[in-house]
Amino acid sequence: MLLALIGVVVPRYGYRLFTVRLRAGSRHADLDFGNLEESHFLDVLKPDLTSRLSENVKLPDPPKITEDGSQVPPSGNVIRYTQVDRVSNNLKFKFLYGTYGEDGTLIDPDGVNGDQDITNLAVTNPYRSVLVTPDSGFVALLAVEVRGRTCPYRRVIKGFDVIGEGRYRLKVEEGIADQAAVADFIRNGIVKELEVVRYSRASDDDPVVEDITLKVGISGGSSLQTSLQQRALDWWQRRRNQDSEASDLGQLANELAAIAVGRRIPVEFEDSVLRVEGANQRSKSLRPAQDITEWIYDLGASPVSDDNFYRQVIDTAEVLLPNLALGSGVVPPE
Repeated sequence: MLLALIGVVVPRYGYRLFTVRLRAGSRHADLDFGNLEESHFLDVLKPDLTSRLSENVKLPDPPKITEDGSQVPPSGNVIRYTQVDRVSNNLKFKFLYGTYGEDGTLIDPDGVNGDQDITNLAVTNPYRSVLVTPDSGFVALLAVEVRGRTCPYRRVIKGFDVIGEGRYRLKVEEGIADQAAVADFIRNGIVKELEVVRYSRASDDDPVVEDITLKVGISGGSSLQTSLQQRALDWWQRRRNQDSEASDLGQLANELAAIAVGRRIPVEFEDSVLRVEGANQRSKSLRPAQDITEWIYDLGASPVSDDNFYRQVIDTAEVLLPNLALGSGVVPPE
């Protein structure tokens, strides 16, 4: 795989996408979302969620024992679904999510209201989510809102399971949607800057500090912009196919440097960073790495409206889903 975030603050608000498959109970065979006995999976899920709106779905942790053998107070998570709407094959829903069983005290900053022990209470935050399903097919996309570093996608799926009493369950395929998201971000973003570095090393050969750094600003719409985007996508595809090793990072850095300045530089660089501005003018610093996980579609430092959130999620998911369903994991070239 191509890229991982470095040196960048995790966005406070955004969403993540997860590829999910549908199964019946404990069975391992994938089911067609659009061809169940009840016609479509959403014909089952929406009534289930609607019937439990504003109820607490408790997801307890396994019992824990202290060092002296006494039992730790119960802990876990709680979800309360508050709104469910179906538009065609997309299910939009809102929920409250939080943990309980943690030590703590609620304090009124103004000192008007008294303190409250929260040990047996769940302190929740509101979240939004969308399940984007095909008319007929074996792959769907689940989008779950991110607040700070929290994205309770596993709890959302577990909540579905509890409410549906285990009749159907969604299985997450880790990383697949992340791979497609990276390719989509690079292809539709603007590379603003390339940075390549060589490190000085400690006695054990670990890199300790950047020895030589070259930064090149990139103009939008230039042939250089196109070349860097394509080179990044080619590398990403090689990483995804496991056709490349981490030792090739230096080769990539030198190739990118040569593309950027128009000639071979007599320095053996070891790593590279692309600073890419996305379609929403939010930037990410990206570098080659072996894994990519927890890719976040950044929506900014403050919450966006429901209409804006759902529109961005559905627009992105509907671009990615057809190709993910084919198993390629990437959006097709323009």
